[in-house]
Amino acid sequence: MCGQYQACGPPNSDVNMFWKRNECRAQCASPIRLKRKECMLDWGEPYILKNREIKSTKKAFNKWTGMCDTYIKRKGYPTPPLFTTLDECDEYCLIDPEK
Repeated sequence: MCGQYQACGPPNSDVNMFWKRNECRAQCASPIRLKRKECMLDWGEPYILKNREIKSTKKAFNKWTGMCDTYIKRKGYPTPPLFTTLDECDEYCLIDPEK
């Protein structure tokens, strides 16, 4: 689980610490939720789509958010397994898609 670090005094060296929540999700939260390694393929951090960008979009697991999300092809990134719906993506990638 990723959360804000709180402590009195210097940080504990045994604690996984990240500057951004997305980095924590990618390293700690996402891998334990997946049943297929190929779903961890990095296709870029998410961003909010503008109305003109929304066409017939595919879905893919986004390791930065820790869930299936709308896929946007980005130059320099590989193409992950793609799905028509979020439910299809959840079923293929997640160990327990209900959570």
